[in-house]
Amino acid sequence: MIGRGQRIVVAMIVIAAGAALSCGSGGRRAPSIENEALALLAAGDTATAIHHIESSGLTHRGDPQLYVLLGLLYREQDTISGRLRSQRVLERGLQRYPEHPQILLELGKTYYAQSFFPDAVRCFNAALSADRGFCEAYRYLGLYYYSNWKRVQQYVDDLLAARRHFAAAVACDSSDLESTTKLAFSLYALDRPAEAAGVVSAALDRFPDRSEFYQLRGAMAYDRKDLESAATDFTLALERMDEPLRRAHADVLNLLSYQERPAYKKSPDHDREITERGYWLDVDPDPTTAFNERMVEHCYRMFKADLYFSVERPEIRGWDTERGATVVKFGWPWEITSTLGEGWKTGRVENWYYLHRGRLREFVFVDEYLTGNLRVPIVADSMMYVLHFEPLRSGYQPESADVGGVLDVTAFRDDAFSSAVYLCARIDADSLAKTVDPSGVNHFYFRGTFFDEGWTAEERFADTLWTSDVHVGRAQRSRFYFLPHVVNVPFDVYHVACAFEDEAGRTRTILKSRCDSHRFIENKLCVSDILLQVDPARNGGFVVRNGRRLFPNPGRMYGADERLSAYFEVYNLSMSQRRTDYDLTYYIVDDPGTDTSDWRELATRVASFLNLTREKRPAVSQTFRRRGASYSEEEGISINIDTLPEGRYQLIVTVKDRVSGQYAETGVAFQRLGNARMR
Repeated sequence: MIGRGQRIVVAMIVIAAGAALSCGSGGRRAPSIENEALALLAAGDTATAIHHIESSGLTHRGDPQLYVLLGLLYREQDTISGRLRSQRVLERGLQRYPEHPQILLELGKTYYAQSFFPDAVRCFNAALSADRGFCEAYRYLGLYYYSNWKRVQQYVDDLLAARRHFAAAVACDSSDLESTTKLAFSLYALDRPAEAAGVVSAALDRFPDRSEFYQLRGAMAYDRKDLESAATDFTLALERMDEPLRRAHADVLNLLSYQERPAYKKSPDHDREITERGYWLDVDPDPTTAFNERMVEHCYRMFKADLYFSVERPEIRGWDTERGATVVKFGWPWEITSTLGEGWKTGRVENWYYLHRGRLREFVFVDEYLTGNLRVPIVADSMMYVLHFEPLRSGYQPESADVGGVLDVTAFRDDAFSSAVYLCARIDADSLAKTVDPSGVNHFYFRGTFFDEGWTAEERFADTLWTSDVHVGRAQRSRFYFLPHVVNVPFDVYHVACAFEDEAGRTRTILKSRCDSHRFIENKLCVSDILLQVDPARNGGFVVRNGRRLFPNPGRMYGADERLSAYFEVYNLSMSQRRTDYDLTYYIVDDPGTDTSDWRELATRVASFLNLTREKRPAVSQTFRRRGASYSEEEGISINIDTLPEGRYQLIVTVKDRVSGQYAETGVAFQRLGNARMR
């Protein structure tokens, strides 16, 4: 919509364009009044222009164009009194010049601004009967029927009438953005995607920077289950939105749990943006792909909520209404029923039903204030708790079957600038075999992405693994695929996501973890992560580090008769007479139960559980004296854990440099299983 100042300029154009009409209308023109009023408007002196027209004795000898101009100027004051004055002036003009099309048009617009819709429709139709060239009349008629449809959305006749008038408005004036937009939306709501696509294509040629058309094209792609195209169009739409709209789409307040909301609301903008990026990556079904399926779903829901539930008076975007917020959070309901509100003594009542987590859930919305904006009634306010405070991640259901797996991430220092991150994934082969026949699969895909603390993608990789290259191992009574990968990245704290799927995309595994190589950047004693190993007999593959064959244990589980085998490295040792001298101590203590599974948290430092466990009495403890000839040393230890009962434990390794007096430590969690062997 154009601003008030621009509309005043349009008023001047209206007078110039209507001069010919006034000559043939029977009225006497007053060139001096007209010219002086135009000059005052051009100078920005609207108040004097209004006074000049009023004092000219308009009711006795007024040019019809002056009635039009004065009515428009009063209406553009955007006040109740201004609209009433506009109505009186234009009604007097219509009495003097019956069926004058331009007066009818402006009077219809004034009635419309006052919500006198039947009178407005009568004036617009009368104006068009006199002159089919009044494009604005088509647009206003379209808006009237479109608003009628939105109030109930069950009567297609109003939507069909809106579509017809918007089409006429666009045919009359191809630069009419609002009519073009509403025409496309009407066709989409009427389930005419081919026609809507044609309107969108033509509109993008004419209005390439308008986000609405990219949103609609993205929604139609989503309906076709073409998520990649939908992601592209929604991204283009977001790039073209103004900042408040972009913020509305990124905001996660209504998607968070009750406990998470206060901290998010109090956070400064920078921290909120980091939280938002982390949230969207956390709920992303596959963070290794170029687009976020959950964000695509969210953009689709935001578009649908705004299309169906936005309110004009007062202006409320669809996602800010209670029905729209429900759609954004839960998706479209399984069923909607409506009544005339017998039990509520108010307007229309809608009952929305969802099949959510195996239960039938109902939301009740009532048009309490007869505005068309249905709300959860005060007497049913308990529903608001469910609506606003229950966390819900996604309704997105991928076509591929989920297959279980675990991921271990271990970081070592490679040189003074970069770290080597060992990714060791274990995929449940028996679960995968329930969906696809591994003997008929030529290859698998293994992808990964590293994100920094600000949730910005820093490193990506993609491997194609032939079936013969995927090692098969056994854990307990099940088989698994062993997938190793090494990535060299700069020192930093990373969130890591990996994806595994077969060549046809019928199965998929998403694995997430974290790693910290930032501590390697300092020039002081430091210990790498600990890579836990297993007996080579039950592992399907190995990785090589410093010439050693290492057999990682993704999942870090050990049977009753297995030894705990670990590999780690020590950096920045001091030398005395070209020799290093240090003590190595390891402890095994009960796991304190620190939950670090929430991927949205920033990387949890190893010290968080070291501090919790240092005071505990260790179940196993031993110290060794080591001497070496290099600033960096590698260590491999094997520990008998037969005496440990079933449960979770922490292996803590401490290194004390006897030359410098520095010490460093690191740790890793593992699980001691029952008496069944993991063979």
